[in-house]
Amino acid sequence: MRTIPVDTNALEFRWAGATAHHNYEDGEKVANQTVTTNGERVWKIRCVVVNRAAEEFGDITVVVPHGGEPAGQFESPITFTGLQVKPWAIDGRGSGQSWTAESFTLDAPAPRPSTRTRTMAAATNGAG
Repeated sequence: MRTIPVDTNALEFRWAGATAHHNYEDGEKVANQTVTTNGERVWKIRCVVVNRAAEEFGDITVVVPHGGEPAGQFESPITFTGLQVKPWAIDGRGSGQSWTAESFTLDAPAPRPSTRTRTMAAATNGAG
């Protein structure tokens, strides 16, 4: 299986949550969370990917080691280091992509206007 480095310069990643990563042996989920050789627990980071230049978006799950349980606010910007993708196929039974990264950083989310502010702006838009 080939590994392809991902150029993230044209992409935006937004946090959508995290769950523990588990390996499978003989089709059965291993009870303990996967850990690296350095003892870091491995997480599945769910995120939305936006490519503004192509006007496209999608969602991916990236497997990445992290010392503690990662926590972020929904849609917070996230930066991956060493992001790679591995295309895979299983003899006509399916195909897909596996995403991995060396590490990640959660950035502070941009402040969002309150619902009241957005409602008032919409109500007064063009009135005047």
